[in-house]
Amino acid sequence: MKAHLSLGDNGNLVAKLENGERLIAANSQKMAEQLRLAGVATDSLTVTDWKTDPDHAPMSGQIIAVKAALRHIQRPEQFAEKMVELFEKHHENLSKLDD
Repeated sequence: MKAHLSLGDNGNLVAKLENGERLIAANSQKMAEQLRLAGVATDSLTVTDWKTDPDHAPMSGQIIAVKAALRHIQRPEQFAEKMVELFEKHHENLSKLDD
């Protein structure tokens, strides 16, 4: 499912889904939860560009927060896998220093 995120006139985050449905949330976490329930993946989310519509473009921090929360909600197991991978690389690099 694709969605487009913008800022409503009242400051709420608004996501328009490809099926025409609109989601409205006061904060990034709640928007991410609604997007996940609607089946929207992080890479299927577009955002209003501040250059083309500055009045309805979410702030950078809001965009980052929505996408981060959506990623965390969608794939918590991948976060753990990534942490293990980073630990193993770090350990490997430390081992090379001992040589």
